[in-house]
Amino acid sequence: TVAMQQQRVREMEEALTAAQDALERERERAVVSELAKTETEKTDEREHAQTLLELDRLRKQLREETEEMERNKSEADGYRHMLVKITGDLNYANDDIEKERERAG
Repeated sequence: TVAMQQQRVREMEEALTAAQDALERERERAVVSELAKTETEKTDEREHAQTLLELDRLRKQLREETEEMERNKSEADGYRHMLVKITGDLNYANDDIEKERERAG
């Protein structure tokens, strides 16, 4: 009976060691899983930051192109105004020439 009790104690110790080993392996898997999750989160954060930088770059480009378009529009309006004035001056000069021809003719 003492031998049986000793055998039972050894079996229980072996079962305890096996359970402790399994628990340690599970802890290691949990740590690896958490590290992988953390790395994925870091990758997501980097991608998000890159997207934000790209959006900022595109906003700046749009702002610059809008400003350039406004400058071009303003310049075109100036030329248009100048052409209208020149056309008016030419029409006035042509009218004067026509009147002179009528008087001379």
